[in-house]
Amino acid sequence: MDDHLKSPKHSVLLLGKTQVGKSTFLEFVKNYANPAYTIDESLIGAGFRPKAQTPVQFVVKTDLPAYEVFDSSGARIDISALHDKYEDPEEYYDALNDRKAVLRTVPLDPNTPPPRDTDITFLDTPGIEDTNGRDMEHAHNIIREMVRMRSFNLIVIVINCEEAPSRCLQLAFNYYSQVIQLLQGHLSNVIFLYTHVDYEKMHPSNSNHIPVMELRHRAFSRLFSRQGHKSHQGPFGLSKTSEEIIELFPEYNIDFDRRQRPITKCMRLNTLRHILKLVVENPPSPLDTSEENLDRVWRIQHPDALNQALREAILTRTRAMMEGREDSSAPTGDSEDYEGYFDGSPDPSTDDDDALREAILTRTRAIMEGREDSSAPTGDSEDYEGYFDGSPDPSTDDDDVEE
Repeated sequence: MDDHLKSPKHSVLLLGKTQVGKSTFLEFVKNYANPAYTIDESLIGAGFRPKAQTPVQFVVKTDLPAYEVFDSSGARIDISALHDKYEDPEEYYDALNDRKAVLRTVPLDPNTPPPRDTDITFLDTPGIEDTNGRDMEHAHNIIREMVRMRSFNLIVIVINCEEAPSRCLQLAFNYYSQVIQLLQGHLSNVIFLYTHVDYEKMHPSNSNHIPVMELRHRAFSRLFSRQGHKSHQGPFGLSKTSEEIIELFPEYNIDFDRRQRPITKCMRLNTLRHILKLVVENPPSPLDTSEENLDRVWRIQHPDALNQALREAILTRTRAMMEGREDSSAPTGDSEDYEGYFDGSPDPSTDDDDALREAILTRTRAIMEGREDSSAPTGDSEDYEGYFDGSPDPSTDDDDVEE
C-alpha cells in the first residue's frame, strides 16, 4: 500500500452493525463530492448480508460545496428554520415535498481564493455483530487496518435510527470503545450518524418519534462511552443522577431516500458537508502503535470469545443430557456457569434440575437453528424502562484495561 494511504492527512473510520448503511453512506459521499457519480447499487448491501467483508480504504476528493434551495418565486428557503416556519406538521410535510423548489450550489465569493480539493480517506469496515459468525475475525482485521492508517480525524459510529439498544450491541460498543481509547487515548473525535431517518418524521410535534430518538441517542452515548454504570433507574436504565453526567456524542441524522425532493435533498447534501468539514477541521488523532500498547489492545476480550466458549460448553452438556449421559467437561449447572447465557433474564433455579435442563434445551435449540430470542425492546420510550437496570459494564474484568 502507498505511504499516503498508511497515514492520510484526513481520515475517517466507519463503524456500525451489518446493514446500518456504512457502504450506502460512502456511496452518497462520492455522489456529493462528484455529482456526476452514479451511486452503485451493487455496493449497497441487501437483506442481512454485509457488503464490506474486509476493511477497505476509499479516497474521496472534494472541495466541500454547500447547497441552498429556492422556492418558485426565487426566494431562498432557510432550511434551518423550517420547523419554526411551519409549526403545522402538514404544512411542514408539504414544504418538504415541494417539487417547484430549486436546488443550487452556493456561489463562491469572488473576493476569496477558490477552495482546494481535499483528499479524505475512509476506512469502511465489516459490520460489528456479523451475522455470519465472523465478528471476532472482523474485529481483529479492523484493528490491524486502523494501526496501518496511524491516525483518524473523525470516527463515525453508524446506527440505524430504529435500532433498539441490546445487550449484544452493548458488548460490541464497549469492546470498540476500549480499543479506540487505548489506541488514541480519547473519544473526542467520535460522532454518531443515524441512518434510515425519514425527514418527514422529524417535525418537533411528532411526539411518537422525536422523544424516542433522543432517548436512544442518550442510551447509545452511555453505552459507547461506558458512562453512568452506578445508577440504573428510569428510561434506558438511567436515573436523574446518571443522566446529568452523560456526555452526549455529536449526532447527525440522514435520509438516504433517493426519491427526495429539492429541499430534503439539500438537507442530505449539507449534512454530508457538515460531517466532511469536521474531518478537515479536526486535527488527526495519532494512534499509539507501540508494541506495549498493542499488546494491551489485543488482550481486550472480544465478546465472541466468551460467547463461543460458553455456547460450545452448553451444547456439549445439552447433547450429553439428550443422550442420557453427563459430560464432566461441560458446565456443571451452577448459575455462574451460565452467566449471560439467558440474555439478561435471571437464570433458572439450579435447585430444579428439570427447569434448568428445559431452559438450556430451549436456548440451545434457538442457537442451533440460527435464531436468537431477542430481549431488546422495540417500540416506544416506555419499553426501555429498566432495560439496563442492574447491568454492570460487562465489557471486561481487566482492571488495568478499565483504568
